[in-house]
Amino acid sequence: MSFASRIEHIAGQAGLKVTVNNDSFVTCGIGLSEGRSQLVHLAPSGDLAGRDVVRITTPVQELPADLPANLANQLLKMNSEFKIGSFSIIEESGQRILMFGHNMILDELEPRELSLILATLAQSGDEYEKKFGDGDRF
Repeated sequence: MSFASRIEHIAGQAGLKVTVNNDSFVTCGIGLSEGRSQLVHLAPSGDLAGRDVVRITTPVQELPADLPANLANQLLKMNSEFKIGSFSIIEESGQRILMFGHNMILDELEPRELSLILATLAQSGDEYEKKFGDGDRF
């Protein structure tokens, strides 16, 4: 069974609607309060002791080429305070994006847990999107 099929199956059991972009990339739109929403991405992240890992992320903010030191320090300090999730940066097509994400063992991922993780990441990502940016871009 492909990665996308496995995620689609677990999400379906949780009552979540996902979009399969390809065999290795799935997205889920999460509705939030105040008419806001947040897009969450799910992609394989290798394996850990022979078990598949899924990386679940949500975009927060586009970043400049050079991250200001004060923001980098602030993000690293905040990472130590989260129960679930941490900030990271991805670079795609010359663009740097601040992400909020969490890794899970795919084989052990249960529907209720997936629902909780997606909701938590979406809520946190949106909170920091409001704090660091303007609008509801992601």
